[in-house]
Amino acid sequence: MEFLGKSTIKVEEIEKAVRYFDKFEIGLTKSDLDKFSQTKKILKKYRDKIESIHTPHLTDEETDYLKKSDKLALELGKKLLILHSFRLITLGWEEKVFGKYFPKSEFAIENNPGDSFDYLKNSVLAKYNLCLDIAHLYIAYPKLLEFKHVLKRLIAEYKPKIKLIHLNDSSKRITGNLPIGKGEINWKTVVPLVKNFKCVIEVMPEYQLEGRKFIEKFIK
Repeated sequence: MEFLGKSTIKVEEIEKAVRYFDKFEIGLTKSDLDKFSQTKKILKKYRDKIESIHTPHLTDEETDYLKKSDKLALELGKKLLILHSFRLITLGWEEKVFGKYFPKSEFAIENNPGDSFDYLKNSVLAKYNLCLDIAHLYIAYPKLLEFKHVLKRLIAEYKPKIKLIHLNDSSKRITGNLPIGKGEINWKTVVPLVKNFKCVIEVMPEYQLEGRKFIEKFIK
């Protein structure tokens, strides 16, 4: 299992990520992209450690920020671009967003909390790659047997299109980003299924090393 950290553009967070992980994902804000040159200067020092660039949460009217995220991913060495928003990835999003701007980077679309297998199959995986967020999938399928069935099916049918996996915990009421082991997800079930993927420990920096150690207990 290849573990990746997660960081903002704050140098102290990046330094913590590179201390514990070989590579990491950068989560961008709109403010970071408004200061594009400054953000690029900070990240350029770590370009060999950056695996992926995560866009801010955008509406379908904010494709300028998608364009800037894409530009940054390309200029830092063709990094994987993760597209995710609670508002952008909805029915009709493809025409609204990609009709205005289509990324030049390799990209993957992250599933939203509650996205069903059929939605992902028909609206994402039919054409695009997926960044599979385990906590968001759990919100759609909180019953263990159903969750395990859907996760196994996604991996069996679409493994080459799953470019990255986000690991964080969740409950039926809280949609992800809980420290790993502090929610309701059955990690004994999840870890054997995702152990051959690149996995981002997508929790706050102070919980990332603890989360990694928790996951490692289930790797066989």
